[in-house]
Amino acid sequence: MFDTEDPLDLIREGLAALAAEDRSSWSSSAQTARLLELRAIQERVDAEMIRMVGVWDGAAAWAEESALGPVSWLAWKGGMPRPVAHRLLQTARLARDHERTGAALATGAITAEHVEALAAVSHGRDDLYAEHEATLIESAKTVEVLDFARVTRKWATLANDQLASTDAAFAFDRRGITLSPTIGGAVVSGFLDPETSATATKALDALQPPEGGADTRSRAQRHADALMLMCQQSLGGRLPESRPINGADLVVSHDVLCGRPLASLDALRCDIEGFGPIARVTAERLVCDCAIGRIVVKGKSEIVDYGRRTRTIPRHLRRLSRLRDQHCQYPGCRAPAAWCDVHHLIHWLHGGETKLANCALLCRRHHVACHEGGWKLARGPDGRIVATNERTGLALAA
Repeated sequence: MFDTEDPLDLIREGLAALAAEDRSSWSSSAQTARLLELRAIQERVDAEMIRMVGVWDGAAAWAEESALGPVSWLAWKGGMPRPVAHRLLQTARLARDHERTGAALATGAITAEHVEALAAVSHGRDDLYAEHEATLIESAKTVEVLDFARVTRKWATLANDQLASTDAAFAFDRRGITLSPTIGGAVVSGFLDPETSATATKALDALQPPEGGADTRSRAQRHADALMLMCQQSLGGRLPESRPINGADLVVSHDVLCGRPLASLDALRCDIEGFGPIARVTAERLVCDCAIGRIVVKGKSEIVDYGRRTRTIPRHLRRLSRLRDQHCQYPGCRAPAAWCDVHHLIHWLHGGETKLANCALLCRRHHVACHEGGWKLARGPDGRIVATNERTGLALAA
């Protein structure tokens, strides 16, 4: 491959020498100088990575290992999170397909971060980027990365205006929604065309209107609850006497489900398929009244129970609960029965029976409160529900 010594061998030798340096006695100025030198080298290595990925992708080298695509290969072999792999590929393609951009990156006139920012805003605007490439590159040469986002946003706005004036379908073609899992939930991002935006807003408002003075949810929170209800209706059917059932698939370790101490992190398994780890109390709520694919495992891979997708609450008991309760039974809430789960007052994991006396309707917001939020419900002798928060000692009565 190389007529002379592989340049990477020289880099490896240099890295070994750097790792052997004892910098504890260096002056502050010497440490700062070394830091800046390393950063400059890191940026040049990033530029070479972008150039290499561009060539590799152009040759479809990833296909030799039967990967689904370059992003999948980079995530698999390169050990990258998929969003990072996607950004790298997008950046590499821009530098490869646009000569001025690739040349400016190769000479160090602009940084890898500049090109990544340009790649993010040029997606879907390739013809306009080619038209304005020289101007954008000249701007990148004089504007620091921290300020360059302002330049790219301004160009994207002007480009959108130009595209909208020449292509009536531009706004519609931009449509898309992305769910990006993160710790504790997912980030929703995307763009809706005007018609879809107006229709979706009206539908979300109608599904979860304010419930009166006791409803402390923001409009954004009500929209999130409405989206969940829409999805449940789509997946779970439209039985008139019940709200639609959930569509979760849960994989949980037996010891986790039973609340036993974990011997090691390897035994920790409590995941929703398609999302990832969740808290045990959330798993308890999901199996309280949901249709779930239940897979209970022991250790890393031994399956001890594989439950088919079933309703925890039988249909006749759900109907009786609806006829008796009429609405959410959390004190002060009047969410209609169609929005409600049937909640076990004493969870069946802890010996509670699935019978009418041990059941109560709860809207999803208050079902979460009674599992993840520390609230416990009990039915008094007069049939009224009393809510007690085990963490604060606060008590509420219907």
